[in-house]
Amino acid sequence: MPRPKRAWWSHCDHRSLTTIAAISFAGAYGLMAIGALPLLVTHWASGLALGEQSAGLIAAANVTGATLGLAVCLWLVTRLPLPTIATIGVLVAVLGDLSSLVAPGTASLCGTRLISGFGMGLVSASVTNWIARHEDSGSGFGMLMLFQFLMTSALLFIVPPLQTLIGPSTIYLCLLTAGLITLIFIPLMNLNGGATPLLRQTKPRPMAPRHARLSSLAIAAGCAVAGQALFELAGIGIWTYEHRFGVASGLSESRAAELLALATLMGIPASLVVIWVGNRFGRLMPILIGLAGYAIPAICFALREPSPLGYMLGLGAMNAAWCFVIPYFQAAQSALDRSGRTAIAGVLVASLAGSIGPVLLGTAISGTNFAPLFILATIILALSTAAAIPAGIAADRVKDGTDDEQATRADFARRKHDIEFADHGSKAA
Repeated sequence: MPRPKRAWWSHCDHRSLTTIAAISFAGAYGLMAIGALPLLVTHWASGLALGEQSAGLIAAANVTGATLGLAVCLWLVTRLPLPTIATIGVLVAVLGDLSSLVAPGTASLCGTRLISGFGMGLVSASVTNWIARHEDSGSGFGMLMLFQFLMTSALLFIVPPLQTLIGPSTIYLCLLTAGLITLIFIPLMNLNGGATPLLRQTKPRPMAPRHARLSSLAIAAGCAVAGQALFELAGIGIWTYEHRFGVASGLSESRAAELLALATLMGIPASLVVIWVGNRFGRLMPILIGLAGYAIPAICFALREPSPLGYMLGLGAMNAAWCFVIPYFQAAQSALDRSGRTAIAGVLVASLAGSIGPVLLGTAISGTNFAPLFILATIILALSTAAAIPAGIAADRVKDGTDDEQATRADFARRKHDIEFADHGSKAA
């Protein structure tokens, strides 16, 4: 009797950088619900002549859809395999993008972008969960950050020239192309236990000693989520006003935009460092280094008005710190919850916090005086550090096998069984 044909993905190693890179591409596509907004807003406001206010409403629908996708994925991971969730997400996003091509006005675009954002939220959440289950989640999240940056940069680079040839639909066609490529890589998510839904959580016995250990890990995981949310609240708030801050510091609008673009390039080497370092130095130390790298320029900007070089270097340090610290917050959440649920919750809560950042920090601006904004951001970063310390300590203890090793051993055994089961092609399509 001939042996059943094995699926192509079963020959791949979930630990290889090639596999992680392919899945990170899929995750970066899901994150385009946010990354593509500058081009989309320009298309809506200018290309379709809907105006700034209407474009803002459509963008809000896009982000709302992505947030809903993240929330729904928390429920789906115990019911569907990760590749199924991601495939549904891509198909829903493609439906939203195709509908956006023919949407006639603001109301219809709000609906189509809500659909597209929802699909992309499912994709990004399922990839986040897959990486969170990985034994080297730090490198995985670093790779995801790198591909998010590269894909966003690629869109910013290729859409404007293509738009002169193709027309205003260029941005949607690029997103549709990225979605079709993503479908090719999604089967790799069957590896690393992704072919089987997570076991549903059951209520433990209240007096069990293991329950006390799990409770302490749950508190630490909550601190990791809070730390990331506070950091993104401050970071997105600062990012929103970085260009205006440069203009208020005496730069022309074009010069400020040019220096800001150069500063964003620092995210690439920072992401590469995360991929190379991985978890070898734990989570706490990298998180503290990243938070310090973000806070020091903020303090300097609060104390004095920067020169053009200081403006570029300060923002470059902030971008590098952002790309460095976020993967380690997510790695800490992954270490404290091997199911990957906390990592999805972290992205969800951080997204909600990030939406508040521009409003909260904007209230601190006094005319052209941005010093109060950076002072407030520094205070928020200090609170993030306070939340990160217990989370990092607990995550490093789990990594070192000194806390709750037995509680995670069963989960690793289940994942090993899932991988072997998938590799033999028993569930291969």
